[in-house]
Amino acid sequence: MAGSPARVLLGRMEHTKMQEDMLREIKELHEDRSLPVKVTAAAEKKFYKKASQYYVTPDGRMFKRNKEKSPLLVVLDPDIRNRILIEAHDWLGHKGEQAVYDVL
Repeated sequence: MAGSPARVLLGRMEHTKMQEDMLREIKELHEDRSLPVKVTAAAEKKFYKKASQYYVTPDGRMFKRNKEKSPLLVVLDPDIRNRILIEAHDWLGHKGEQAVYDVL
């Protein structure tokens, strides 16, 4: 049962939730200069390194640096993120996951 579709989906959902929490903490760091309470001294350096990959604009939008390419907008609101995925999928003519990933 370890590899059942339900367990795989739950694992992905948990991973997504952890990523969302981390991104919110990074945004708080950039806006308020406050570290998450649960960050230990050992994890602080790692957190700062991860946070340095992002920046927040004065209007509150967060972007991820993307080397020589344009920065990537971070969409924290799950409803907006889902609408973007649906719109891209429909706009591309239902070409599949990889096509949507490539365009976004």
